[in-house]
Amino acid sequence: MIAAVTEAIGAMRIRDVAEPDEPGVGEVIVRPTAVGICGSDFHFFEGSLSEHAGGSGFPRIQGHEVAATVEAVGPGCREGIEPGRTVALFPLTACGHCYPCRIGRSNVCVNFSLIGIHEDGGLQERLRIADTQVFPIAVANPAVAALVEPVSIAMRAVHRGRVADGEHVVVLGAGPIGQSLLVAAQDRGATVLLVDPLEGRLEIARALGAETVTWTTADDVIARARTWSGGAGPQVVIDATGVPAAVRAAVEMVTSAGWVVQ
Repeated sequence: MIAAVTEAIGAMRIRDVAEPDEPGVGEVIVRPTAVGICGSDFHFFEGSLSEHAGGSGFPRIQGHEVAATVEAVGPGCREGIEPGRTVALFPLTACGHCYPCRIGRSNVCVNFSLIGIHEDGGLQERLRIADTQVFPIAVANPAVAALVEPVSIAMRAVHRGRVADGEHVVVLGAGPIGQSLLVAAQDRGATVLLVDPLEGRLEIARALGAETVTWTTADDVIARARTWSGGAGPQVVIDATGVPAAVRAAVEMVTSAGWVVQ
């Protein structure tokens, strides 16, 4: 079968690879139909992921934002997973033993394994994966189904930030995660202000119903966000940048007893 194989830093080649083995107990074979390209995919390709993060695992078939069709089902799989179903993949396997796993935070497992980084991912014709990582989805467009993984990050963030109807929410960073946060917060009834230095990204946000502010300096953005939210500061601020100045701005602009999500 055909796969896009990252053979070394900056080197990807389309070539034949071995077909997966038949699915075992609790496993399925899926045929990827759409694969998103994440920032971490680019960092892996350019060689800037650390060895601890899986950055030295060449050759590797990348791709962890995956929509697929189930082709074969092994014994013992859960109900609802059958050939022909459209699914989205949960790409992470947790160890189950570290501190985050023990407190129910397996999404930040210390010893996690991610398809496309630590093991082969979706840029191939067929993929064998555990049925616990396969979720049926009623979406006709595979490209939309592939967005389930990044949008799940936004859903997690608005849940942890306790975003509620009528609240003012500031999102710092208007990339794909920031835009997902906008949609997720609006779905909960919040009014959203999106901040980014790039006008093209802010234009997309306005089309989705956000108010926007161009990032200039932290002090300027803090002042404008407080004015926008009525003076005391927004109830929730979510940083989707990781930039130190933005993180500081998030903490300083939020209202007393508000929530900052990193």
